[in-house]
Amino acid sequence: DGTVLQLGGELYFIWSGWEGDVNVAQNLYIAHMSDPCTIDSERVLLSVPEYNWEMHGEPYVNEGPAVLQHEGKTFLAYSASGSWTDYYCLGMLTLTGDDPMDAACWEKATKPQFRYVPHVAYGPGHNSFCTAPDGSVWMIYHANLVSGTGRQGRSVWIAPVTFDENGN
Repeated sequence: DGTVLQLGGELYFIWSGWEGDVNVAQNLYIAHMSDPCTIDSERVLLSVPEYNWEMHGEPYVNEGPAVLQHEGKTFLAYSASGSWTDYYCLGMLTLTGDDPMDAACWEKATKPQFRYVPHVAYGPGHNSFCTAPDGSVWMIYHANLVSGTGRQGRSVWIAPVTFDENGN
């Protein structure tokens, strides 16, 4: 569950992991990279499951980070809650400072950015972003059509990403 952030000529690896040797929760961590294959710093904790919408199913989960950069801003979407639940959803961190290795430079949204819609899609999460030839941004993710189907009911979905007048 890792992704690479390229920012200011530097590389950073962001992934989901445990605090110790036991899976009591999955958190998001970041580390600096000296090249595309080598982490050369200690890991820094970016996000832990803390809001109710991140705590459906145990162990509690923040996973599947995906970087989105738009108009000079850096966003980090991540999946929250158990992927086997209808409540799997996408949260968002926004880099608000200059140093991605400083957890205080990331602002966590207090509400999910993308979540289930009854009778439409359940458990949307674990996404990635891509840019179409026309410059539009798209999100690819998985979700379920039927409530309660967990991991067995997943299918691939795609949706356009829109930004407000402030580029958020």
